[in-house]
Amino acid sequence: MELEQAKQQAINKFNILKDKEIVCPAIWVKIKFNHKRFSHIIYKDSKHKRSEQEQIERFKCFIKVDTIIKKSHLYQEFMIKEEIVKERNHWKTKQEKRLIEYIWLVWIVNHNQMKSRIKVVIRKDTTKEYAEFFSIIPAWNIEWYRNFIGPIS
Repeated sequence: MELEQAKQQAINKFNILKDKEIVCPAIWVKIKFNHKRFSHIIYKDSKHKRSEQEQIERFKCFIKVDTIIKKSHLYQEFMIKEEIVKERNHWKTKQEKRLIEYIWLVWIVNHNQMKSRIKVVIRKDTTKEYAEFFSIIPAWNIEWYRNFIGPIS
């Protein structure tokens, strides 16, 4: 029952956010929300579903996502990666390589009487004027050395 309640609250929040564009002061770009990225809360990838507890934590974190984006003036991590992007125009699917930027906004919260972090991942295609919400990660169980990304070769 707790999963369904958390899921419903997150869906209600998503329905409010999907029609809006939120400007993030850390990167000064409009951020949009879409269904594909929201389903990342439930699924790790197309074949693997997350555990119930992990889904509950991510749904509860998602409720705060607009506040985190609006109030973040700094980003902690940044990565540029060349990826193959598929675009569909009417009947044709076109693939091309593009530079994609990933930006992590980190927010400190109280979780189980401890200071913990929530990471919001923003994905920006360099050919577009806006960015997309990519994922939200409750980061209270991540080792410190995994929080930093080294140079990409």
